[in-house]
Amino acid sequence: MSNAKGILLLSHLRIQNANAISGPLTWGFPAPSAFTGFVHALSCHIPKQYSIRFDGVGIICHQFNPQVAGKYAKVFNLARHPVDKEGKTAALVEEGRVHLEVSLVIEAHGCLEEHEYQHFAESMLEQVYTMRIAGGSILPAHANVKLPAQWKELTGTEVDLQKEFKKIRRCLLPGFALVSR
Repeated sequence: MSNAKGILLLSHLRIQNANAISGPLTWGFPAPSAFTGFVHALSCHIPKQYSIRFDGVGIICHQFNPQVAGKYAKVFNLARHPVDKEGKTAALVEEGRVHLEVSLVIEAHGCLEEHEYQHFAESMLEQVYTMRIAGGSILPAHANVKLPAQWKELTGTEVDLQKEFKKIRRCLLPGFALVSR
């Protein structure tokens, strides 16, 4: 990461009913722009006492469960919308939905005091639970995840950074990292 001062690690966030339609002919994982938009919205909620700004985001997918039916030809599970004022049923709108479990590695610039690390991470996690990613609701991590939010300071020598990166990678296993072409 380019001159980053820290990383906010949000581990094993469960997202329910995220948008899986990425174009008129394709479906699959939600668009990466949905995650960058989420990080931008999260940066607008940083408490004023911290001089931190978020820049980039890494996405690690741990679980991907599209809401489809069918053995060979996949068809999205459709939801019936409520009746209108006259009691007529609304038209079915095909909505591609997916349940996900992802970890986000958010690049941060700015400085925190050492005693503020965990408090900042926890306050950001509380804010995350009030938001949505790709139209999906964010649920808390499973009980076996020890620290769902962590702040990692990126200072020291190259050897220290490599050791810290190895620790971060262990928190993200097993998973698939999404990278741009």
